Amino acid sequence: MRLMRKCPCAVWLVTPSRVQFQHVLGCVDTATDDPRDVETNDKVLELSRNISHYHGGYYSIVHAWSVWNEPMLKHRMDPDSFAEMVQSSQHQVETQLEKFLAKHGSGLNDKNVHLIKGNTAAAISSFVDHQDVDLVVMGTVGRSGVSGMVMGNTAEQILNQLTCSVLALKPSDFVCPIQMEN
Repeated sequence: MRLMRKCPCAVWLVTPSRVQFQHVLGCVDTATDDPRDVETNDKVLELSRNISHYHGGYYSIVHAWSVWNEPMLKHRMDPDSFAEMVQSSQHQVETQLEKFLAKHGSGLNDKNVHLIKGNTAAAISSFVDHQDVDLVVMGTVGRSGVSGMVMGNTAEQILNQLTCSVLALKPSDFVCPIQMEN
């Protein structure tokens, strides 16, 4: 995990049993329009597509989403208001993902695009297990929390649950927290 947090470039972890990548999964998070996130999502999709084509396989794109603090809100809101809030959140997520996919010549209804509601780490891990994914391509840098300052908390949770190969990407402006001595 330390290598993933501090290495200034992409890190590719390959499991010995899966060196041919027939099914590549690109994990994107289109929740913000932050240029850094957009750049990472673009890289994830492009690398997923290129690696799968090189290996003669196929790729999937997944975005997992949830309503912030959903369990508490569900019990504190009336059912109709809660359902409306969830539907509104889903519509917003779909709109953002559709916008991202459109610039790559894809769409939300493509068979290789998956929008999954649920905890991100659990949803992606379950998808990997059930869809026989050989390689997960994902961004790693988060913006908050102690470990999230260097590597996103969600990325760490996902990595701890995967048994397949992983290509972890960093944004182009990532600065390694380790200072080299002269």
